[in-house]
Amino acid sequence: MDLKKREYDNSTDQLGSYGENNDPKRLKLESENEIDKSIEPSPVIHCRGLPYSVTDADIHALLSPFGKIEAVCLMRMGQALIEMDSIQTSTSIISRSLTKPFILHNQKILFAYSKSQHLNNSKKNQPTAQTASQNIILCTILNPIFPITTNTLHTIMSPYGRVLRIVIFQKKSGLQTFIEFDSPYSAWAAKESLNGQDIYTGSCKLQIEFARVSKLNVKQNDEKTADYTAEFYQMQQQQMASLSPYGIPTQSGPMGNPFSNIPPPHHGGMSGHHSPFSSVGGGGPMGPDKSMMYPQSAMSSYMYNIGGQESLNQPVILVNRLPETLDTDKLFNLFCLYGNVVKIKMLHNTKGSAMVQMGDSVQAEIAIQCLNHSFIYGQKIGVFHTKYQYIVESEKTRDYSKSTLNRFLNSQPYGKNAYKPSPTLHFLNVPLAFTEKQLIDEFTNFGTHAPTHCKFFPTKPESTKLMGLLEFSDARSATEALMDLNNHKISGNVLKLSFTMNTIHKTEQSQPLQPPQPPPNLS
Repeated sequence: MDLKKREYDNSTDQLGSYGENNDPKRLKLESENEIDKSIEPSPVIHCRGLPYSVTDADIHALLSPFGKIEAVCLMRMGQALIEMDSIQTSTSIISRSLTKPFILHNQKILFAYSKSQHLNNSKKNQPTAQTASQNIILCTILNPIFPITTNTLHTIMSPYGRVLRIVIFQKKSGLQTFIEFDSPYSAWAAKESLNGQDIYTGSCKLQIEFARVSKLNVKQNDEKTADYTAEFYQMQQQQMASLSPYGIPTQSGPMGNPFSNIPPPHHGGMSGHHSPFSSVGGGGPMGPDKSMMYPQSAMSSYMYNIGGQESLNQPVILVNRLPETLDTDKLFNLFCLYGNVVKIKMLHNTKGSAMVQMGDSVQAEIAIQCLNHSFIYGQKIGVFHTKYQYIVESEKTRDYSKSTLNRFLNSQPYGKNAYKPSPTLHFLNVPLAFTEKQLIDEFTNFGTHAPTHCKFFPTKPESTKLMGLLEFSDARSATEALMDLNNHKISGNVLKLSFTMNTIHKTEQSQPLQPPQPPPNLS
């Protein structure tokens, strides 16, 4: 898309800066059914009636079939100036609008010639002279049905440059935030990449412009304000060292890795984007790959985020990019591996999303660390914290608090045997009379994926059930099979599945074979 950098301005004279007359008398003279002959034809067209949420991409998709778009300037009050490659192109757009009006987001769009022959002389796709000294962006968040915190925004913005400060505030126009970068180029890159993007699928759309402030003042780090500079952080460390029984806080926040929709990485992903986990690897009886396990050593630092705010009251997590037809039982089959599931609610107003209430915030964090960015049914799901302490009871809520299928009713999970999705599943509670072929057939008949290999562990004389390993073609297939068949009844026995870093190939090479320790309370 060959567009000049669009420029926002919060003032009412933005039109004038591009040579456009914003006189309301002129607007009244413009007819919807004829071209204003008093204005000389121009490659620049004036557009009115745009939806509030419109982006450059929307305009490009609407008008690019008529010719090349040289530059776009979106302005307030649903207006825009659009420079086409020639007068012939702009004339064809205006003529078409008179006979068959353009519709964008269910709104009728009006076009007329602009009094300007060109918008500006800045180079295409490069920061303009006006933006050369602007390192702070103003983000308006449209339809913010999910909580937006400084951790959320830090994660999204960090891939484009070092974030110095964030301030979130509420205005009549909606939720807004200032984000200060270390350089104007970082701010420009974030604006170019993220403007018009949804933070969560179908909601929390980012509308980004350059701010008219030179520096942000932050007095404390919390969900609404944050200062990530070294001097401020050192001051926070000194304060927290004297107050917190858990010691000095770390910069890893409780938010996990939110999105999903937005270009990567988080604490590496969501809060500062670290893409939390490496690709799935194998591991034999000598022990699993530690990178695939929940990092228990980070547990104490998780208790407090950078500002010292307690994270222990956030047991509700949000999952998005799910298939719209997915039911709560399949989600339960997956999340019960990481803690006790209390409630699950499918969000019908935001299709493909669900809220899961875990037993406590630590269990929620384990689930986030292990499942965020996992592939399920062709989608890379997002799993992250919300600010809610519980899910409100409703007809769309499923209560699992008393379910005997929860694995940790009499013990604390806290990272024990918690693995990210892998191609191999550990199973137990299979009837002794079953053969490997019968177990594979069970997956074929009742699931979406069949294992490629099956291995039973040797049984002891007193054994009444079988356990072993099931190997699938990839981690995604294993995950979907687990969601289908975990807690499935086989001849009266409840099949228990979990991810493991062991593989059938490696266990066959290891002598003697030792079955892995089963999780507690699975019988």
